Amino acid sequence: MLSMKEYDLAFSLGSSCGVSQALRAAGLQFASYPLDWLGSRDVRRVAKVVAGNFEKWFEKEDFQLVDVWHGAGFGTRAYLNTRTDLGFSHEFRDFVPFDESFPKIHETYERRVERFLKCADSVRRMLAVFMELPVVLRAPVEALAEARRTLMERFPKAEVDLLYVGVEPGKKVPELAEVAPGVMTADYDYRKIEGGETLHYVEWGPLAAFLKANFQVPDPRTEEEKRRYSRFEKVSGDMRWGPDKSRFRRWLNKHMYKTYRSVEQVLIRRGLVEKEGPFWFWPDLREGKGAGK
Repeated sequence: MLSMKEYDLAFSLGSSCGVSQALRAAGLQFASYPLDWLGSRDVRRVAKVVAGNFEKWFEKEDFQLVDVWHGAGFGTRAYLNTRTDLGFSHEFRDFVPFDESFPKIHETYERRVERFLKCADSVRRMLAVFMELPVVLRAPVEALAEARRTLMERFPKAEVDLLYVGVEPGKKVPELAEVAPGVMTADYDYRKIEGGETLHYVEWGPLAAFLKANFQVPDPRTEEEKRRYSRFEKVSGDMRWGPDKSRFRRWLNKHMYKTYRSVEQVLIRRGLVEKEGPFWFWPDLREGKGAGK
């Protein structure tokens, strides 16, 4: 058992939104950062996006529509960024046109990038956390060490540790292990399975408890910053249901989606709507071809 580790900053590298949810629940993350809600499948590639200061990572022409997804209470259009191989599943609402959504979402993500880089450039110790997608082949230790080196080259004044969370079937409680200098793993079975099919969603509750027991990050926010952060849900709701639209338009978009959800199962049974499959971002995963290294 390793001793409690202290950091000035903890942040998500992906690939699941469960990472950020777990970090927040554990009291380790206090602001929204660029990679919190994005899908990714190669820890080395996403580390290069960070090391490149997210340059040209959010160009409109790079977004390719992959699927329209109505799982887990969301009605979203899933986009793949063909430049970075990052998947966006939470941002673009099904009932809000892409051209209408993009400017506001782009502004939000640029603000998160600026916030993250400003913080990361000022700290001495940081923890990057990457949770593997349940159906992607496990990243070798060499790949994890390479991703850490990439981050350290970008942030030479900081000590950077990388925590990799991978699936170990049947294991309910994560255990911390150091597999290389500055590289740790924590494996457990966080898969959600329905009808023999592994879903995208992960059980992140055990990860939150594990993080809280093993890592500490002081809360650097002022009282005003805490108040601003508490208003995030309202801003997020505006973005979901129609940026810069009237209260009635947002209400209409929201209830159009709720109406769709109420009849979705009927539509599926009649073959009018396809039930979503796992991992809609990458064709090779949807076709069962593995990680596509």
